[in-house]
Amino acid sequence: MEEVKGMHTGTGANPRMEAGSKDWRMVPIGISMWAGMLLAHGCFGSWTTGEPAFTAPQAWLILVCLGLLVLLVLVLSRCEERGLPGRCWSFCSSLVRGLRPSLLLMLLTILLGALASLSTDLMQSRDPAMVHASQGGASIQARLRLTSPVTASSMRQALCQADGSLESITREGRQVTSHSPVRLLLTDQRACSTLLAGSHIQLSGQLRLAPVGRLPLWLTGQDGHIEVLAQAPWIKRVVHASWRSFFQVTDRLSDQGRVLVPGLTVGLLGQDYLGQPATADSEGSKDAGKPIKGLTESAGLWERQPVNQTYASMLTTHFRQAGIMHLMAVSGGHFALLASLIRRLCARLLLPRQLVALAVTASYCALALMVYPSDSVLRALVMGLIGACGMWRGRPSQLVSSLAWTSMGVLLVNPAMSRSYGFALSVAAVLGIGTMARPIARGLSAHLPKVLAEMMAMTLSAQAFTLPIQVLMQPQLPLLSLPANMLVAPFVDFSTLTGLAALLLATWNQTLAYALAWLSSAGTLVMERTAQSLGSQTSFLIPWAGGAGGALLMLLLEIAIMASFHIVHLLWQQGRRRAGEAAGLGQPHRLTMMARLRFWWSDTRRIFGHWSRPGPGRQTQEEGKEP
Repeated sequence: MEEVKGMHTGTGANPRMEAGSKDWRMVPIGISMWAGMLLAHGCFGSWTTGEPAFTAPQAWLILVCLGLLVLLVLVLSRCEERGLPGRCWSFCSSLVRGLRPSLLLMLLTILLGALASLSTDLMQSRDPAMVHASQGGASIQARLRLTSPVTASSMRQALCQADGSLESITREGRQVTSHSPVRLLLTDQRACSTLLAGSHIQLSGQLRLAPVGRLPLWLTGQDGHIEVLAQAPWIKRVVHASWRSFFQVTDRLSDQGRVLVPGLTVGLLGQDYLGQPATADSEGSKDAGKPIKGLTESAGLWERQPVNQTYASMLTTHFRQAGIMHLMAVSGGHFALLASLIRRLCARLLLPRQLVALAVTASYCALALMVYPSDSVLRALVMGLIGACGMWRGRPSQLVSSLAWTSMGVLLVNPAMSRSYGFALSVAAVLGIGTMARPIARGLSAHLPKVLAEMMAMTLSAQAFTLPIQVLMQPQLPLLSLPANMLVAPFVDFSTLTGLAALLLATWNQTLAYALAWLSSAGTLVMERTAQSLGSQTSFLIPWAGGAGGALLMLLLEIAIMASFHIVHLLWQQGRRRAGEAAGLGQPHRLTMMARLRFWWSDTRRIFGHWSRPGPGRQTQEEGKEP
């Protein structure tokens, strides 16, 4: 009966309750799990360090909110048991039936997230590497697997850096197993140029607690004490060869192309890629130039001219101040473009949906392997695979629901992702686009062209949901972010597609790959000019309160702005209705509840006529009525 009711749009049924494509039920559940993990991690840090995780007002605010949540559940349960007369009973009953299961489930997911985070933090704190680093650290011998490509280091004391996962550490002749994630810092130029992601290496170095960042440990390697135990898998070597050919092509572009085309294509800025020759020596290192044990000759690189660091640093600053730095990270846009091309090609070939789903899945996995691994790539990959499974089953994609399930799945597998700014920004942007882009576009389309309205709506919705997180990272507001994103939006897809095509063809035909990379740099040139024009205007950067207080203040301000626009819209509609009544145009026709029920029952009987077949006379009378 519910399905039949949803088929008739004129019955007055709420479309948000019936439309399966707008299933937002898991959003508060996912937010509750995320909040439980953050709360548990803060409490665990307070317990281990002895410092309070929250100030007294923050602790009281959290306790009051949780107490009100539990009290609301108990009150609603009590109302249902005793019952209340009249409309109050109907209202209370609807609240009990609608809110109590959701609130109870939110409480359960808060506990689940807290338990997952506490167990992960407890295991990590008891890891031998963490214990050794917390005791002051000393020179150790470590075995680890590199989980990310080696890039230029953001720290002055190191030449390059890479993320890895420890397998064991040896101290004073005693080897113990470890599974802690670590950031590797190297000063050996040869090692920086030749080590590949996926390699198993052994080195000597100093282990210490990480002062900043999400990874808990830093390992500073000693020059000349690196041994490759196992080469990277063949797929990683293929990706490395493709990257090497791609950067050889982009190095023939102008400075802005060398920096921005790789960033837009694979998520790694041109100045962060290391391509020095394999025979280069590190300055001031007596062990520089020594061969790395276990390293094959295929790891040799070409002599690469370094990017102008002053220009690259200034360009990055302008991009960040203009609010378009997110373009230099691979996100769902790359996956959406690739999936769109695959679906169009398969539609031309009239392939069944199962083969289309397989093709989309394969393209998603290939793209995730070819780009720089990041938290936003992980979110887009998992979410895309969920959509491909729905395509296989013939189910339409649900953006918000799949986002919620993706977030909860990733957080349960790796609770440390709850503290990742990259993952939070990616989820918040997609959530804003999925919930607010269409309503904003409908409102703007009355005053702007449809294409411009949709473009502005997507930018506004994404920025509205990510601003509180951006304030946590950098307490300032770029006022020119909206016009900057509007100016570069028409060129992003073109530059991304041509950049990906250049990456694909760089290994086979560098002449054609260079032509495609040059076309991509033509689009990034617009981005560079926009960033220099708008990002250099520091007077349009508003300082804002930092920390959790600044994020909460931004959230309350956005809620107030949205509520104000909604109230103004309602008043405008009411004014139009009253103006129409005063002009003698009458009132808009609105069906009563009884009329909606009559139409619903009529449609139900027409569809399921075998339930109750009316007589001939009554059927003729009903057919003569106006619908």
